[in-house]
Amino acid sequence: AHVPPKNDTPSHDYLRLKEELEFRVEQRTKELAALNENLKIQVAEGQQTQIMLATTLNEISTLKAALDEHAIVAITDPQGRITYVNDKFCAISKYSRQELIGQDHRLINSGYHSQDFIRQLWQTIAQGNVWKGEIKNRAQDGTFYWVDTTIVPFLNKAGKPYQYVAIRADITERKTAEEALHHTLLEKEGLLGKLGASLKEVNDLKAALDEHAIVAITDPQGHITYVNDKFCAISKYPRQELIGQDHRLINSGFHSQDFIRQLWQTIAHGKVWKGEIKNRAKDGSFYWVDTTIVPFLNEAGKPYQYVAIRADITERKTAEEALKTSLHDKETLFKEIHPRVKNNMQLVSSLLDLQACSIDDPKSLVIFQECKHRIRSMALIHEKLYQSTTLARIDFAEYAESLVNMLIRSYRTSTLIQVANQIEELTLNLETAIPLGLILNELITNCFEHAFPNQQAGLVQVTFLRLAPDRLCLTVRDNGVGLPVGFNLATSTTLGLRLISILAEQLQARLEVQSEHGARFTITFKELDPKPTHPS
Repeated sequence: AHVPPKNDTPSHDYLRLKEELEFRVEQRTKELAALNENLKIQVAEGQQTQIMLATTLNEISTLKAALDEHAIVAITDPQGRITYVNDKFCAISKYSRQELIGQDHRLINSGYHSQDFIRQLWQTIAQGNVWKGEIKNRAQDGTFYWVDTTIVPFLNKAGKPYQYVAIRADITERKTAEEALHHTLLEKEGLLGKLGASLKEVNDLKAALDEHAIVAITDPQGHITYVNDKFCAISKYPRQELIGQDHRLINSGFHSQDFIRQLWQTIAHGKVWKGEIKNRAKDGSFYWVDTTIVPFLNEAGKPYQYVAIRADITERKTAEEALKTSLHDKETLFKEIHPRVKNNMQLVSSLLDLQACSIDDPKSLVIFQECKHRIRSMALIHEKLYQSTTLARIDFAEYAESLVNMLIRSYRTSTLIQVANQIEELTLNLETAIPLGLILNELITNCFEHAFPNQQAGLVQVTFLRLAPDRLCLTVRDNGVGLPVGFNLATSTTLGLRLISILAEQLQARLEVQSEHGARFTITFKELDPKPTHPS
């Protein structure tokens, strides 16, 4: 160090050196201060990045959980091999996860769609385009199910697909309803799967979801904090008119206060709610949504937000209402037809009675009476159908009791011939009940007319029961004089026995005849399939 002269007067060189040293210290101090500020900024930015990353990861977790409650999801590699399925995929396909991973979708191919259909699907997604359509699949147990499918290709930097996310909604019920409507008059949710924890995958996930579902998020008080484009489109409200509002804005007034109260009680207790809701759009029109509301819980187990994922089912509900209206009209028509048919048959029966009064020939009189009984047995079918709660099936036990009593009154044999019935309570469709009722009429008539000559007393037993789930048996036996020697039903010329043969053939039944201690007729058959009704 420079030492000043002993006269205590600083030299010029000493002052210059001191100033230079002070200047350098000042500059270094400024540099350190700037470096410290820069370091503080970097630390703050790092903390902000951590906060953003935590928020992003939370969003990913939220979306994944919400979608896993709502949709059927699978992810495949570029070659179509399955790399991920969620629980709903396993549930609807009835395959376990380990049976699915590594396979392709040929495992659930129903064979319903053409090769051209499959080829066009793959050409679409291989070119990086979204594919939408309805697919019929086969589950492991052989049953079929329909899914409304959206396949979203995820692209790498070169613009080539590196995986495909397929989001499906179960539309089996709608397709079944549509098929039922077609035959009688001529009837989800999508789940996203395995997604990486990157910002690009979050954006891809949101894009895939926005292609498929109607999404809204609310705070614990029910105020809307987020809606996607599909929510705006179906409600016809712009986003700025929805945010901050609650769902009373789209309340249709269709559902009761108890319905809304139970919904809120369910999600407020942290449970998932599922159901169908009718809403009102801004223009006053109504729409239906199949809704899943998932509560997200904080560390205390209390909901801090609700994610509602919806599917538009307006078309299905409209079809259901049309079907209900059509079936109601059909039921009304049938309720009008059956009494008219019964009354017309009773009129014919009365005309036969009047005509019979002028017939002296006993054989002709018997023919008239038998015709009257056949007509009345058919009229009784229509009377029972009109009184039934369903127009499709008849209580055959009740019908048989009424028919036997009617024949007893007609032949006035109640004190001479006893009838014992052992009839199981079974219902039959109209296609089966009419020929079986005519057979029963012919067999009992035959007993009354031929089994007990000369006012002989006797017993007729009628048995009707189910032998197996698809096999029924009707037996009519008597303890009368039995059948003539050499009797052969196939060569019989009497109208009644010929009718029995024709009607048994119509029922595709096995007919057995025995004559031992009387006569015994046994008819074994299965219920005929109802004839389809085609719209006019």
